[in-house]
Amino acid sequence: DATKANIESLSRLTPKWEPFKHAAIRNQVVPFVYRALRDSCPEQLPPSLLDEFAEHIDAMVAKSERNLLALLELLQLFESNNVPVIPFKGLTFAWFVYGDLTSRPCGDIDLLVHREDFMKAGDILIRANFMRGYFGHAETSQLQTMYARSGVVVDLHYGLTPFYHHTNMQWAREGSSVSRKNWNRLNTETTYWFFSLDTKPLWDRLGSVTIDGKTIPTLGPEDLLLVAVIHGFKDNWRILRRVTDLADLIHAQPTINWDDLMNDVRDLGCERKFLLALVLVQTHCSAPIPNGLSEKACDSATRRSLAKQILYRASLRNLSMDHEEFKLLVNLFTMDSISALLRYLRYIVRRWCRNDRIERQSFLRKLLRQILIAFPRALAREKKAHQA
Repeated sequence: DATKANIESLSRLTPKWEPFKHAAIRNQVVPFVYRALRDSCPEQLPPSLLDEFAEHIDAMVAKSERNLLALLELLQLFESNNVPVIPFKGLTFAWFVYGDLTSRPCGDIDLLVHREDFMKAGDILIRANFMRGYFGHAETSQLQTMYARSGVVVDLHYGLTPFYHHTNMQWAREGSSVSRKNWNRLNTETTYWFFSLDTKPLWDRLGSVTIDGKTIPTLGPEDLLLVAVIHGFKDNWRILRRVTDLADLIHAQPTINWDDLMNDVRDLGCERKFLLALVLVQTHCSAPIPNGLSEKACDSATRRSLAKQILYRASLRNLSMDHEEFKLLVNLFTMDSISALLRYLRYIVRRWCRNDRIERQSFLRKLLRQILIAFPRALAREKKAHQA
């Protein structure tokens, strides 16, 4: 009731509805926005706004239903070829968390296979009238994007973080997916990833979801949460749906084993990144995080500052002009170890020297500001103000 009253009060201030509409679409949160406005203040809105949102949702659901039909066919195809596969993100995430396809857009179909089945799975998709698409330069070794004539896109993975895999774009263009000569070589020239998630243990703790009477394997809730955090950091939280995914998963799965999850996060070396994600969901979505963990996450002026900046940038109609500099900054201030920090600084310097999409003055201003926030005296003042 309080939230509805607040929304109604804000709507009376005559917001600029057109930028608001575009921000909701860009952040992929139209279903939530539509329901909140419809239930709170429909009489305060421009006549066409709810209709445009409803049309957007109808198109979103139609695409999800096409993808669902394709997914069910693909699962049967892989099963007949004895290739184990785990759908994750997208459709199965939406059904696992919300129980339907009307609350979350689903862009493509993400499938995880064993490393030794990766090339075979790609061949199976090609025989099913898919064709290979573009390979991201930092993901060539563990991801194939496949396109079907119907517009269905499948991302085929055997890994989720390309930290330890060498990328050879020429081989990728010729149809190969990995340079075996440099299979385990640390590639610091082309990737910004500095931790590697071993996907083998994920297969030992699977969950399941039932869609249209078919039981489909999916990642366990703890692994789903970790993958959602990784995906959020990959995109630098540039859309709010990355945050709402985390919050709604936490709401939907109150039995998450936080102790085991945090042990995995520390072993990976991405605890600070994970804590920043918890600040986002705690601050902006009131997710039910254990008190001790919530206090630890929010007990950092740097994390609180970065979370506020992430929310501000996500609320804009378009992607912020300084997004790339801010992404470097967020990664820099969420490194767990000195060695990872130094490696990332080398990565930034290399990009700086190449003048690779970095606006130098903008980056230096942001860096200086965050250093001042992290300075001990400033941190003490922030803690005192926060407690007050």
